[in-house]
Amino acid sequence: MSQIVRAPGRDTASSAHRSHGPETSPNYGDLLRAIGRYLDEHDARDAQIVQHEHVIAISWLASDGGNEKRSYTELDLHQLREAARRLRGGIGGPSRGELSDLMRTLGQELDALSLELSAIRTDGEAFVATGRVRGEPTSAAFTFFELRELNARRQAMRATESEPVVARPLPPPPPSDTAPRWQFWSR
Repeated sequence: MSQIVRAPGRDTASSAHRSHGPETSPNYGDLLRAIGRYLDEHDARDAQIVQHEHVIAISWLASDGGNEKRSYTELDLHQLREAARRLRGGIGGPSRGELSDLMRTLGQELDALSLELSAIRTDGEAFVATGRVRGEPTSAAFTFFELRELNARRQAMRATESEPVVARPLPPPPPSDTAPRWQFWSR
């Protein structure tokens, strides 16, 4: 790899939500959140994700020590994205582990970097994502600790952004100290 990027050293929380066209960034946040949830449900460790042209291949170490694999086609990826969108609304219950949140935050960081993903690997303490940024080979490393901090900052930002604006009632009109005054004009 010709370039090493350490994104958590800079604040990308505000830029992670910028809008990209579908050709420039596939919105890895939703996709990786759904993959993370799947891995959480299977008590996965030491996962590896490889993106091919039309398939994403995932492998991990299962809790019983065996190696597990799963591949997702474009249709499967669409269904994963839909599942991720439903998860945003809280449908489906909480995830059993933290990979869902960590991987969503990782995806947001990859989106902010405009990284075209090739692969992600984890060793239980960090993610290393490889791919291309503006055609240049790139590698980005994110520790779980850094992703937890970024996630907490984003949650705090969302909480302040979503606080309802409280409408305050208008003050009552000043009390009238006298009866209405009528004016008469003489002719």
